[in-house]
Amino acid sequence: IPIPIPIPQRLPEMTFPKLLAPIVAALLLAACGATFAPQDLPHLAAGESRRFKLERLDETGAAEQVSLLVVQGEAGGQSRWIQTDAFGAPLARLLATQNGWRRDGFVPPNHAAQAVFTAMFPLLENGFSDGRPRELEGGGAKWRLTPLGENDE
Repeated sequence: IPIPIPIPQRLPEMTFPKLLAPIVAALLLAACGATFAPQDLPHLAAGESRRFKLERLDETGAAEQVSLLVVQGEAGGQSRWIQTDAFGAPLARLLATQNGWRRDGFVPPNHAAQAVFTAMFPLLENGFSDGRPRELEGGGAKWRLTPLGENDE
């Protein structure tokens, strides 16, 4: 005995605008990753590195998260940004290139860190010669950035 299988008379029609909308949305979201102009990249020599204590501040200005940030110059004007927690586990690993941010390794995307790193570009260019902490905003939060010397922990 054959079992009747319903066959639709007509398959749903996928029009060009319906097909194009998800593609355009994906491209717009991908464009959000390139949040700086190539001329804004900090100029660090290949192998040069800088270390910072990075603190996310609450409404009262107290630190609610403390992490370590290492920025290292790479060949071709790129720079590698690695943010770790107190145990050394990576919170963000990004590569700043002429074409925007690129993930570096298998760490999940961290858009808040990306925004903070981008906000740091002018600070890296203008230097931290006085060693004082700086406050900045990025990723929807306020941050305190303290440069660390070679012997600071």
